[in-house]
Amino acid sequence: MTKKLTKAVLARMKPGEAERVIFDHELTGFAVKVLPSGRRVFIFQYRHGGRGGKLRRITIGEFRYPPLVETDTVDGARRKAAEHRAATLRGEDPYASLQAAKAAEIEAVRREAEQRENPDPKTVSDLAHEYLRRWAAKKADTGNNDRRVLDKDVLPAIGHMPISAVTRRDIVRLLDKIADRGAPVMANRTHALVRRLFNFGLARGLLTISPVVKIERNEETARNRHLSAKEIPVFLRGLEAASCEPNIKALLRFMLITARRRSEALLINAAEIDRAQGVWLLPGERAKNGKEFLLPLPPMALDILDEIGVHPKSGYFFTSDRTGQPYQGRSIDHACRDLFIPRQRNNRKDAPEPPLARMEPITPHDLRRSAATNMRAIGISREDVKLVLGHTDTDVLGRHYDKYDGFQEKRRALETWTSYLADLLCPKADNVVELQQARL
Repeated sequence: MTKKLTKAVLARMKPGEAERVIFDHELTGFAVKVLPSGRRVFIFQYRHGGRGGKLRRITIGEFRYPPLVETDTVDGARRKAAEHRAATLRGEDPYASLQAAKAAEIEAVRREAEQRENPDPKTVSDLAHEYLRRWAAKKADTGNNDRRVLDKDVLPAIGHMPISAVTRRDIVRLLDKIADRGAPVMANRTHALVRRLFNFGLARGLLTISPVVKIERNEETARNRHLSAKEIPVFLRGLEAASCEPNIKALLRFMLITARRRSEALLINAAEIDRAQGVWLLPGERAKNGKEFLLPLPPMALDILDEIGVHPKSGYFFTSDRTGQPYQGRSIDHACRDLFIPRQRNNRKDAPEPPLARMEPITPHDLRRSAATNMRAIGISREDVKLVLGHTDTDVLGRHYDKYDGFQEKRRALETWTSYLADLLCPKADNVVELQQARL
């Protein structure tokens, strides 16, 4: 049915038992839909893609008096229908355009609400807090280190700046200041952290370009310090005589025996140890390669865990006497340094000589290198040492096909290594039979 749609015609329309559509005979596609309830709704109907195309129907407005909007009148609705008609003649799809506009409006409202609840970071300090909360908090040791470096060097220098205003020159000044105080390696670590921070901002759509590009790192010389066979007994006896907490001494001994990283050994807890089987399951989130690592613990390592015991509340082994929680990484670094270098307090120059003042200093990580180097020196194969260290092959075979964890090889290597350590501490005479394992 077609009629010239006017205000008078629509006013006289009576509802029926079923919905009916009356088209305007002047403008193709313009119509009014009369509902059984008496409502009269203006629509525009067309086929997108020609005669065989999909039938589309767009609601324009509702005839009412007085009108709430322009499209509630016949003339206003006809003008809007004429716009849709013109769009179809240009090959466009006005229905799809309206749907896209509606979706964009809904998304804008959603984003505005989300922005009110969780405002986007505006400054570098805001970005750093978001980074620590969403990324670094998932990394046990890395997250703590990142927080410390941000608080010490990054945020005091550029934390107040808007993230979009930070330039490459600002980053260079920050890194130069760290290097100029005699810490070029720390400058490199800060460079890596700032690059991660701004890449995090890029990934979350907060930045369009990172200022941390084409900035050269300071030259580093790889450390090769390790304890020789002659130095190991000296180190262990000096460690025993040191004034640091017993659990720190136990941790450093444990790291040398098992060739573990500081971050791995620090958080070892009762849930990870199967005492009956003598194994330690290191969870993937604490392993450098992100994979679970099963390590057979030799009796010498188990004796250390039995000696210090599990903290009854925290469930960790290597806990601070003061807090009952695992030590911070820097506490272990400082304790190890104090074995070799006297700590100056209140500008006093009469600090007592540390127990290992005559030995070249080492860091906690050097214990891992010492274990690996001496294992190779006593004939343990390179492949077995790699298994103990948890190093993974980067070739296709290692990454995708070789899933053998070398458990027996690891056990054999660690038993050989700890037997060698016991001999270093208590050399056996040719005519003496060993009755008891030396205590390490």
